[in-house]
Amino acid sequence: MSMKPHKWGSSHTEENNLVKSLPKHLRGSKVVDKAVNELYKLDFLIRVKKTG
Repeated sequence: MSMKPHKWGSSHTEENNLVKSLPKHLRGSKVVDKAVNELYKLDFLIRVKKTG
Protein backbone atom coordinates (compact mmCIF):
# COMPACT_ATOMS: atom_id res chain seq x y z
CA MET A 1 0.00 0.00 0.00
CA SER A 2 1.48 3.28 -1.08
CA MET A 3 0.97 6.32 1.11
CA LYS A 4 0.85 9.68 -0.65
CA PRO A 5 1.11 12.93 1.28
CA HIS A 6 -1.98 15.12 1.32
CA LYS A 7 -2.20 17.76 -1.39
CA TRP A 8 -1.24 21.27 -0.37
CA GLY A 9 -2.22 24.31 -2.38
CA SER A 10 -4.62 24.72 -5.23
CA SER A 11 -5.62 22.21 -7.84
CA HIS A 12 -6.29 22.79 -11.54
CA THR A 13 -9.10 21.08 -13.45
CA GLU A 14 -9.89 21.74 -17.07
CA GLU A 15 -13.39 22.95 -17.89
CA ASN A 16 -13.92 19.85 -20.07
CA ASN A 17 -13.31 17.57 -17.10
CA LEU A 18 -15.64 19.64 -14.96
CA VAL A 19 -18.48 19.01 -17.40
CA LYS A 20 -17.60 15.30 -17.64
CA SER A 21 -18.30 14.92 -13.93
CA LEU A 22 -21.96 15.88 -14.45
CA PRO A 23 -24.75 13.38 -15.21
CA LYS A 24 -25.01 12.48 -18.90
CA HIS A 25 -28.41 14.11 -19.37
CA LEU A 26 -26.97 17.50 -18.33
CA ARG A 27 -23.77 17.51 -20.39
CA GLY A 28 -23.82 19.92 -23.30
CA SER A 29 -26.98 21.70 -22.19
CA LYS A 30 -27.29 25.47 -22.15
CA VAL A 31 -28.07 25.39 -18.43
CA VAL A 32 -24.63 23.94 -17.69
CA ASP A 33 -22.91 26.55 -19.88
CA LYS A 34 -24.79 29.34 -18.10
CA ALA A 35 -23.94 27.85 -14.69
CA VAL A 36 -20.22 27.60 -15.51
CA ASN A 37 -20.18 31.19 -16.78
CA GLU A 38 -21.96 32.32 -13.62
CA LEU A 39 -19.31 30.55 -11.50
CA TYR A 40 -16.61 32.46 -13.40
CA LYS A 41 -18.43 35.74 -12.76
CA LEU A 42 -18.71 34.96 -9.03
CA ASP A 43 -14.97 34.03 -8.91
CA PHE A 44 -15.65 30.45 -7.81
CA LEU A 45 -13.77 29.41 -10.95
CA ILE A 46 -10.74 31.21 -12.36
CA ARG A 47 -9.55 31.03 -15.96
CA VAL A 48 -5.84 30.32 -16.14
CA LYS A 49 -3.85 31.05 -19.27
CA LYS A 50 -1.81 28.05 -20.34
CA THR A 51 1.69 28.40 -21.71
CA GLY A 52 3.52 25.97 -23.89
